[in-house]
Amino acid sequence: MATIDLDQLTDIIAKAAAQEVLPRFRQLADDEVLTKRNAEGKEEIVTVADRAMEARLARDLTALLPNSVVVGEEGVSLDPTRLETLSASGLAWIVDPIDGTSNFSRGIERFGTMVCLVENHEAIAGVIYVPCAGQMWSAQRGEGVMLNGRAFDPGENGALRTEAKHDRGASAMGVLHLPADDAQLCAHAKTIDPRVVKPVPSHWCAATEYVSLLTGELDFLLYSRIMPWDHAAGVFLLREMGGNARFFDGREYTHAIHRGLLLAVREPARFAIVRNALDVPGRKADIPLE
Repeated sequence: MATIDLDQLTDIIAKAAAQEVLPRFRQLADDEVLTKRNAEGKEEIVTVADRAMEARLARDLTALLPNSVVVGEEGVSLDPTRLETLSASGLAWIVDPIDGTSNFSRGIERFGTMVCLVENHEAIAGVIYVPCAGQMWSAQRGEGVMLNGRAFDPGENGALRTEAKHDRGASAMGVLHLPADDAQLCAHAKTIDPRVVKPVPSHWCAATEYVSLLTGELDFLLYSRIMPWDHAAGVFLLREMGGNARFFDGREYTHAIHRGLLLAVREPARFAIVRNALDVPGRKADIPLE
């Protein structure tokens, strides 16, 4: 397995953000907020900061590991065939230069950078950087999660937050990103007992939502948009601290799967609680309910 210096990696990301992202925050001119076709063919916002950050990271990450390639959200939007690079063996960086671009473009602080290193299709390192919160989350496989260079204790941090959530009467709190084209599921979600599963508003930023899952502020995240740069780093960090992410059909998350309903949980036992609550009556479950 390839090894990297996490301090070097996080330093690369922090310096790139300091030079390419933060100087443009709340300073974007009208002609610096553009539109693009994403990997799914849908139109969405992109800024000059997104593209500058990805170009900077592509240069610096491949310099850190000369035999690696970068598969980034912005590069794939320009050339969708670049996503196929992830199906090849070797080392690849999965990069979301600015996750939460819409927030960033409107001057909202909920945005971050997500980077995951994969080797022969397996994630071996991950970073989520939320600059406005001053939080650099990082991990290498088998070594636990670091927050700003220090070991993060999920039990110590999560206990107080879990107690606070239970005081508000929720068994599991989290964000539901439901597929708009599944009318049955969207309607059913409105009937869920909040004492069992309590949906909370989205951050519109997977980076900060995964951080809230790591800290215990949230118990689960449900996503219907499954692109690798949105989830590879977050799921890797989550698994390194004992959580997990699975699809509704029972498959474990892998960055090679781009469709489905993905449920990420801080505590694996909560998967069944949330999954059961979301089961639409009369519709066959994708997996046996526990």
